[in-house]
Amino acid sequence: MVYKGEFARGMFHGEGTLEYHTGMSYSGEFDNNRMHGKGRMEWSNGDTFEGEFADDEMKEGIFREKGGGVYEGTFAGGFYEGKGIYKSASDEQYSGDFVAGSFSGKGRIERADGSVYEGDVSNWASHGDGVLIDAEGNVYTGSFEHGFYHGSGELSLKDSADGEPRILSGNWIYGELAGAAEERFTARALQVEDLLYSQPALLETRIAALADQTPNKIDFYFVGVAGDGAQEIFLRELRYVAEQFAQPLDIAGRQILLANNRESTKTYPLATRVSLARAVEAAANKMDSEQDILLLYLTSHGTEDHQFHIAMPGLQLPAIGKDDLTATLDKSGVRWRIVIISACYSGGFIPGLKNENTLVITASRADRQSFGCDDRNDLTYFARAYFKKSLTPQMDFIAAFDKAKSLIHEWEEKDFPEEERSEPQIYVGEKIRQHLRVWAGHRSDGKSL
Repeated sequence: MVYKGEFARGMFHGEGTLEYHTGMSYSGEFDNNRMHGKGRMEWSNGDTFEGEFADDEMKEGIFREKGGGVYEGTFAGGFYEGKGIYKSASDEQYSGDFVAGSFSGKGRIERADGSVYEGDVSNWASHGDGVLIDAEGNVYTGSFEHGFYHGSGELSLKDSADGEPRILSGNWIYGELAGAAEERFTARALQVEDLLYSQPALLETRIAALADQTPNKIDFYFVGVAGDGAQEIFLRELRYVAEQFAQPLDIAGRQILLANNRESTKTYPLATRVSLARAVEAAANKMDSEQDILLLYLTSHGTEDHQFHIAMPGLQLPAIGKDDLTATLDKSGVRWRIVIISACYSGGFIPGLKNENTLVITASRADRQSFGCDDRNDLTYFARAYFKKSLTPQMDFIAAFDKAKSLIHEWEEKDFPEEERSEPQIYVGEKIRQHLRVWAGHRSDGKSL
């Protein structure tokens, strides 16, 4: 690293700038070799922080994520901690208490659809006692659990046949009122039906928006999957990864994101075996099979028998097995492939995907779990290590894996015995290795193929 600035007693002291070999830099005040006082930190991935530092740690200020999220408040140990306000890239706002990077305690949630919640929160969701005013103006007051009405509560429905509010009160079980009138359950069923019937049109809209490939240029096409709709972390992670790839890989118009999430059913097509196959097929139809590369990213839970978990509250959806994924890619005819899977036991997908034109990266060994899939985290261990800490704008996928694996080893050895550590895996087909070198060479000099 390189320091430029004021010294005292042989130490960094006063105003200065510190530049690290990783691309990270700090400019501001120092005290006895430590970042202390007002300053600005910039990370190689595009994240920035401006505010107060104490003993090399962020204390209070504004953290701007490259993906568009902005947090303003206090920090501890490198995490959002204390009072703060977080505004996501999709214009959702969380204001109140933060604990270890998670929105937890007392707070207010303002969703992009216009709904507002105030009360107890845990892991970025209503949990405890609170009041929710939904997008239609209906008001629920009572107990919540992980975002659902759960426990004692009262729901005031704004619209009714006679124009007067209709009150439903009693004991709620994950969004359903025990003993509620039949029409309440009918309304829920109609919501699911509306969701299912809207899916084909939403997916076809995303497919129609795919940009054509560029002649004489290696283009990337990106298909991303956030599989488990019961947790927020997977969609948050998918959005982060897509944003990170947007500029260096020029995929803004060449991507399809599939996500299971209660708050995004009108934004992203559901993640299912069928939608994944359709998205990959659509990308293949746009690609030049001789040169273009499909980048496929999947994030969710995984099982010991190598099933990628697919879940959406209110629906029963089958998992995506290792053979399903292999068959989908083989059927599409896509030649050049990069497949990255963040899930427990994901190493079990490698044998079926291996060929000389494919690069496969997984968060764990075939017989090991991966860690960090908790809504209190911004990203899983693997995604934080690989995408946030290791993958530079130069997009060297293989070198980034080596660095990320070392980071994960450092993190896990503090908390897990050796036989439980995830051990991320990589397989590099020799031809995809050469093809990526060609792409990197032409990318750096700006020339066409």
